[in-house]
Amino acid sequence: MDTVRDYQSIGISQKLLVIGGYKTFKQWHDTVAVVRADPLATGTASLQGYTLSELKNPDGSSAGFLQPALQHGPSPENAHFLVNTAAKDTLVVWAIDPEHPGDLYRAGVPVLTYASPKLPEQRPHAELVHPQLINPVIAGAIVLKTVFRNGKLHACWQDSKPNDTRQLRFVHLVRVDVSSFPQGIPRGPGSGLIDRRFGKSAVSDAPGAVSSYYMPTLAVNADGAIVLNYCRCGPDVFPEARYSVYLNSDADIQPSHLVHAGEYPVGSEDPDWTAPIDQREAAKAGVLDYLGITVDPTDDRTVWIINAFGSKKAKGVGQYKLVVKRIVVTGRNPQIFAYNFNTKAGTVGYVTTDGKIAVDEQQGPGAFGEWTHIVSIGDGRVFFYNETKGSGAVGHLAAAGTIATEGQQGPGSFGKWTHIVGFGDGRVFFYNETKGSGAVGHLAAAGTIATDGQQGPGSFGKWTHIVGFGDGRIFFYNETKGSGAVGHLAAAGTIATDGQQGPGSFGKWTILSAL
Repeated sequence: MDTVRDYQSIGISQKLLVIGGYKTFKQWHDTVAVVRADPLATGTASLQGYTLSELKNPDGSSAGFLQPALQHGPSPENAHFLVNTAAKDTLVVWAIDPEHPGDLYRAGVPVLTYASPKLPEQRPHAELVHPQLINPVIAGAIVLKTVFRNGKLHACWQDSKPNDTRQLRFVHLVRVDVSSFPQGIPRGPGSGLIDRRFGKSAVSDAPGAVSSYYMPTLAVNADGAIVLNYCRCGPDVFPEARYSVYLNSDADIQPSHLVHAGEYPVGSEDPDWTAPIDQREAAKAGVLDYLGITVDPTDDRTVWIINAFGSKKAKGVGQYKLVVKRIVVTGRNPQIFAYNFNTKAGTVGYVTTDGKIAVDEQQGPGAFGEWTHIVSIGDGRVFFYNETKGSGAVGHLAAAGTIATEGQQGPGSFGKWTHIVGFGDGRVFFYNETKGSGAVGHLAAAGTIATDGQQGPGSFGKWTHIVGFGDGRIFFYNETKGSGAVGHLAAAGTIATDGQQGPGSFGKWTILSAL
């Protein structure tokens, strides 16, 4: 077997351990190393393996950087799947027969045409006015993660749009049904095919703002929910950590969630910043060549990610800093938490397929403290607040459908707020109707809420209702006047106004809810 030197990717199935995508002496190999997994697992035999080399794509080109799949459960004929991109419009699907090493099946799947990914721009800083372009290390539209689960093969990579003059990089997600492979891969209605390129901007961004999305990886849980973990940056955004969820029951991917905002550009001052952008070199320091993601084996639904964001290393020099996050993806969305102020009892329920609410578990009288406000802050977490005492607590959805406490902040930890809205990404907006003031906080260490920014008295009008859309935007409504406004979460933890509708624009409504 060949010596595997660098950038290897490893996939495992019930029968095989497959190593692909590696390079030696700066050359990407058209070779994969295959090892029997069962003897390794039982420790009953010495290493047994072989290599498959000089692999060719359907168009005859060399099949470099094959990405073997991480496989959950049995596959057709115990096949081990691999994928690679080819010809800028094809995803090549390969299958190894573990019982017949010489048999290798291959099929090309047409996908959205793509171009090689461009080097992303990043937001400047007062100490780093002309930051270098981002260097994610991995060049080309190379598949970065492949997962087989429930008869479907999932793959993601980064690319750019053909003929797009903007300096933008996107995430490309593909899911194909391989349950009948190699007889064929269905592509029509009902096939479950996903061929989705996404990026450019988040719904919470200011109008016209664009960013690059890069270094994606993915995991698929027991319900078929896809979680994509990636970074993004742009002329208005420091490198930040984000993720997106694509539920098996959804028609499209959900809006992205911010894991950790960027704090500083990575790399250093670009000496060639005046040169045409296609002639500039990317940052040599602070390179990023991996992100991590896995499904938690304890419940096969929760997903853990390792991501990165830009942070300051020294004046004028930035680096990546890692962040770890737990993402609760149950596949039974939406869920609801019910609380009784008088008895301090609570319960968690979820919507069933027949449109009813089923109860997971109940926590009896006295299980919770005295709270005047309760809001979801995303990822199965809840923020509890007492307006009178100025106290708070954060809890998360735990096993058996209960709410477990992560952290508490005693009386006086918070000001007096009449309305609280969660953004769904760990951030919270506080509003005082009497004063017209507000503040934004985020979920910090030890289950506490830390302040991002404040806007003093008179910063906001008088609103009787505030509703969060879960994407960084908020709707403000005045029941008496019938007026309204939409704002979005902006830089420095503030709320900026997108648009307003004056008195009489709306009828008289007593309760509002986002869908």
